[in-house]
Amino acid sequence: MNVAPERRTSPHGTLKGGRRASDPPLTTRDCADWIGCSTNYIRDAIVSGELAAAGRVGRSHRIPYESFVEFCKRKAERSGQ
Repeated sequence: MNVAPERRTSPHGTLKGGRRASDPPLTTRDCADWIGCSTNYIRDAIVSGELAAAGRVGRSHRIPYESFVEFCKRKAERSGQ
């Protein structure tokens, strides 16, 4: 199986998304599952401007992969990891 190098894996599974224009954006559920939090936490981060979303489908925001990676880096820096 040909998997793009920018796709990440963890004990939680493969994180969808990537740098290619054809890659789908992440959902609030994808992001919440990846970092082990609720979708409300992700939505609050979007509303506060901490995480950039590209749009919405129903109640679920669409989050660009790069935006989520930067959000995770800032979160790790704040927690001292």
